Amino acid sequence: YLNAGRVSLALGEFEKILEAAPDRYAEIVQKYKQAFQKEPNNPLVIQALVNIYLRDNDLKSAVGVVESAYQNDPGLLDEYILNLNTILDRDIDNPPALYLLAMCLDQKGDRENAVVILENLMEGGHYNLAEKAAATILEAKSDDLALSNLRARNLILMGKEAEAFSILEPFFTRPKEEVVDLLPTLDEIVNRKPDLAKKILAFYDRHRKDEPCVFDLAIALTAFEAGAGEI
Repeated sequence: YLNAGRVSLALGEFEKILEAAPDRYAEIVQKYKQAFQKEPNNPLVIQALVNIYLRDNDLKSAVGVVESAYQNDPGLLDEYILNLNTILDRDIDNPPALYLLAMCLDQKGDRENAVVILENLMEGGHYNLAEKAAATILEAKSDDLALSNLRARNLILMGKEAEAFSILEPFFTRPKEEVVDLLPTLDEIVNRKPDLAKKILAFYDRHRKDEPCVFDLAIALTAFEAGAGEI
């Protein structure tokens, strides 16, 4: 069946063989991999290969199947999400699976849950994957303040305070109702990199008249943390 291009029928036969002779697992995996090479974006093939890897608890290879299919064709989002959730049922904190799921969810238009996953990656200390996902997502929508703020927070955890500041700086002209969400992140930047205090203080000063209570306090805290004395 496989050589004849009848991949779906071949998968059914392989499953029957594996049920009857579990010791032929390695042989059947190779057959599944051949099917995947022939039809890398066939949802049945993807699911079958993921499932056979999971049968042996080989999560790394299972994630690799989805990643390879996604890179080849990012359009089969529902299928990828289904398989990634199957993998995460085995290991809810699997970083590569979470990264791919965040990418798929965002591409599908579910930014809210994609952000939740990025936060989970950060909490787990997987800063590089969180940065990779956030940077990629922001390429398509660089004006997303909330996601940019999240990315900046992650960069701070990576010890990249100057880069975090450069990501937030373009938002300094936004209305005060929006920029107040940046204050905790900017405070952390100053705490770790005091030489950025001057630029941050200038930003606070521009908004001082609009929200004096909030920004007067922010100015005082920033000045103290930077060792600049009172402003």
